[in-house]
Amino acid sequence: MKSNRWLPIIIMLCLTGLGVFVGVKTILNTKHSKPLINSATKSLISTEPAVTGDLQNKQGNLGVLRGIDKENSKIGVYLLDDMKETVFTYNLATSVKSINDEELVMQELPLGSVIKLEVSSTGVLSKVEVSKEAWDYKGVRNLVIDEVLSKMQIGESNYTYDAGLTVISGRDNVSLRNIDTSKDTLEIRGIGEKILSIDITTGHGVLDFAEYDDFIGGNIEIGYDVFDLITDNMKYVLREGKYKVVMRNGKLSVNKVVTIKRDRTEVLRLSDFAGEMDKSSKVVFNISPSNAAIYIDGKEIVNMRSELDYGEYLIKVMADGYIGWEKVVTISKPKTIMNIALAQKKEKFEEDDDDGMAEPLNPVEEVTGDDEDDLGDTGSRNNEDSEDDEIKVRTDSTKNIYFRKPEGATVSFDGREIGDIPCEMIKVTGEHEIALKKDGYETQTFTVEIEDDGEDAVFGFPEMVKERQQE
Repeated sequence: MKSNRWLPIIIMLCLTGLGVFVGVKTILNTKHSKPLINSATKSLISTEPAVTGDLQNKQGNLGVLRGIDKENSKIGVYLLDDMKETVFTYNLATSVKSINDEELVMQELPLGSVIKLEVSSTGVLSKVEVSKEAWDYKGVRNLVIDEVLSKMQIGESNYTYDAGLTVISGRDNVSLRNIDTSKDTLEIRGIGEKILSIDITTGHGVLDFAEYDDFIGGNIEIGYDVFDLITDNMKYVLREGKYKVVMRNGKLSVNKVVTIKRDRTEVLRLSDFAGEMDKSSKVVFNISPSNAAIYIDGKEIVNMRSELDYGEYLIKVMADGYIGWEKVVTISKPKTIMNIALAQKKEKFEEDDDDGMAEPLNPVEEVTGDDEDDLGDTGSRNNEDSEDDEIKVRTDSTKNIYFRKPEGATVSFDGREIGDIPCEMIKVTGEHEIALKKDGYETQTFTVEIEDDGEDAVFGFPEMVKERQQE
């Protein structure tokens, strides 16, 4: 009878111990389980933690593309129905299509795209296509955001958004607080009356100033955006891009071209230009063709002889039928000669020792002298008597040429091998010959015209044809 009295207590203690053991094991397994993506992949895919989903039930589901990890062949997608982010794997067999049903590679899908997903039985994406249900507004400025009511206004139209809103800046996922609605240019995507993603296509930065006490009380010009008095502790929020800054106070003046980068602060330290203040240079332009238009800081000049204060200037030369030239030029000597020869648009690059891919030459030659007559003689000599002194400019750009398809083919540009597709090179404008080679396939040759439009050029050529077997 005594043992029967203790039996329920012993059973209760055993059950309690078993429960504690199972709970501790579950916590440990959860803590040390393998994450869906490693830290490097996670930083590429999203700034938010990814959540594993039941991939087999995601056939035809809608989501917003938040990140692409090319090295690990993964994409991060915010699933609209599940209201959570999931990482998906893709491979070469994954079909990727634009809203117009054009075949793409995954890297060509813009972040923030509203996409429709299909997953194979192996858990790998079989199809990704831009949703035809979604709308896409580009070049949006002055967006009105009401964070209290979770509403936005584009022009006269009102929209809603929720916590799943995707905001893209460059290749990063950011928050609404990164948007300056008065400065930024946006691309906005959504379905119906709901906004799903915002891409900051042109962001903003800050221009700050240091050591400029001698200029206080004077005037400042920043591009066409700012005309203001110079005061203590001044700074300006500006759209990203290049700006001409002119500061004047009496005889003191500074000319500087600044580059504003997204989410960065550029500090203009006036003490760095102390030796340039109240100095000027006599400048002569020798231009070919002779009817070309010359623009200094956006203003056309007529006189080929000018006097410019020391500093930086954005100089642009254009003529019909020729490739335009543009560069930031530093004027820092008493006399300056600029020899600029434009290349015709249809002119091919001549081959030289490095197979025709030499960098463009610097078109600015600075010459110092004791008087204005020396300058005039030098300019005449450069134009007429000495062809060696004439510098011809063939314009390229800071942009790139991307070769997307057919994958695995070796691409040559004007006879120079670039690499295996997908690959890229620095952009060179004009007419060029592109050859594609691949073992077991016929060589293909294309003639292309690459425009000087300030944009990246992307080429996707047709799939290659297999060589016929000799009988």
